[in-house]
Amino acid sequence: MNSNIQFEVTAPGKIILFGEHSVVYGKPAIACAIDQHTTLIFTESYCNNQDLNTVPCRIILPLINYSGMLTIHLDTKPAFSPTKYFQETLNKLNKNEPFLNELDTLSGNEKKTLTVLHFIFGGILTCYMKQLKNVSFTIEVKSALKLGAGTGSSASFCVSLVAACLSYVKFKIKSIVEIQFDPLLDDFHSQSGDNLLIIEPFTDSLTFSDGEKCLINRWALLAENFIHTKASGLDNTICTYGTMVQYTKLNSHKLLEAPELKILLIYSGVERSTGNVVKSVRTKYNDETYHLIFDGIFNSIGLIVNSAVNAIDQMAQNPQQELQQISVLQTLMDMNQGLLMALGVSHETLDAIVAILKKFDLHAKLTGAGMGGYAICLVPPNIHKSKIETCMQELKIYGFESNICTIGCPGVRIQTK
Repeated sequence: MNSNIQFEVTAPGKIILFGEHSVVYGKPAIACAIDQHTTLIFTESYCNNQDLNTVPCRIILPLINYSGMLTIHLDTKPAFSPTKYFQETLNKLNKNEPFLNELDTLSGNEKKTLTVLHFIFGGILTCYMKQLKNVSFTIEVKSALKLGAGTGSSASFCVSLVAACLSYVKFKIKSIVEIQFDPLLDDFHSQSGDNLLIIEPFTDSLTFSDGEKCLINRWALLAENFIHTKASGLDNTICTYGTMVQYTKLNSHKLLEAPELKILLIYSGVERSTGNVVKSVRTKYNDETYHLIFDGIFNSIGLIVNSAVNAIDQMAQNPQQELQQISVLQTLMDMNQGLLMALGVSHETLDAIVAILKKFDLHAKLTGAGMGGYAICLVPPNIHKSKIETCMQELKIYGFESNICTIGCPGVRIQTK
């Protein structure tokens, strides 16, 4: 088999800087891309496959220890709706109906992961390619992100899959493809407010247009809903666009201009289910005894986010104020962590991490759902390297893995191999 198209897509992970949990209740949050990535290596090969509506794929997923074959089936219906396609796939999955021979024998994480992959490639190729002949794919996905730890591993995975499939389309098409969506069926509107999206062939520059990023983001959100039932959209947005985003529910987001900052990312060693943590907060919020108190906490976190956005804007406008504004952000981190503890989503390991960092005059908070996962700490640019190294050594003594990351990194990208 002769290799034809080969490329590599990377999508960053993410951390939530401020605004966990309150974002679920309509308050703003700030999320940042981090320089830890999911990497997808895509290879198209020629093969003797005369079926125009199927594509044989070799799938390699080291994260879940899976390697095998999967046949991508293109939908043959004349009218295709991505949202309807998602709902039909979800219904089959929930009812344990026969779906695909290769998937019906799997269970748990493998089945869910490969269902997401089939949904993305089957749907996008149906929408924009219609038919393929005599080709097969090899799709290998690697990741530096821990699963289920609050750094956007699932969103980064979904974004990399969508971007890879869209990239393949952009390599194959010879002219512009216009996509008109029915706003009553598919919330795939462009940022300009119309319901027309354009896919352009790749030229010398391997980049995605704003409209194509919108498309990647929307498909990734649908895919995320297989994993999290009702994803907020925050994770896939930051993994698509990168940098730093102020996000509110209903997918309203504002890209923040900010310098790339360093954080210490500390793993508590405790795994948890995001869904279960969110559910526990919801249960207390719905209890009349705590409802008004939780409302007040969410409002306070919203005010912290607004103050953080102002500090970040000040850094962008006046770089000489960077140290002053980082000090503001550190104080806001302390406040945010206190309120998250009041919500009951911290954990004794996270509290221990915060206490260790405090000994070094550093300020930390949990990131993501809490009750485990990661804590984060801003690393001021003027701090002595030896101080950070000593801090990391002490964290290690207590069993906490840590590393320095850059936040505010670029979003999804492609390069040829």
